[in-house]
Amino acid sequence: MDKILSAAEDLANQIASSSLYREYLYHKEQLMQKPKLWEKMRRLKALQFEIGQKRKNHEPVSFEEETALSELYSQLMLHKVAEDFWKSRQEMLQLQAKVFQIIAEKAPMDGIF
Repeated sequence: MDKILSAAEDLANQIASSSLYREYLYHKEQLMQKPKLWEKMRRLKALQFEIGQKRKNHEPVSFEEETALSELYSQLMLHKVAEDFWKSRQEMLQLQAKVFQIIAEKAPMDGIF
């Protein structure tokens, strides 16, 4: 198991030193320098998470919630600094998802007990 954890540590270090991650950090810092936009981005991510949890739990999502999410996203994407951060964040999330997908394909586990 130590060998696996060591490989995971190496992978994390490779990701942390990648140009993709450095770009993400750069765009995050640029956005954080605009506190109002940064706070809107935090609200967007929180609302997106809340709606995602409701859907996951088969709970209804109101029209108002959907509209609020859409409007907040649209407002933010009018600002290049927010758009650049969002794109770089999405690229990092896609990379993480691909890594987990590779693990799941190579070492599948039964998810139903």
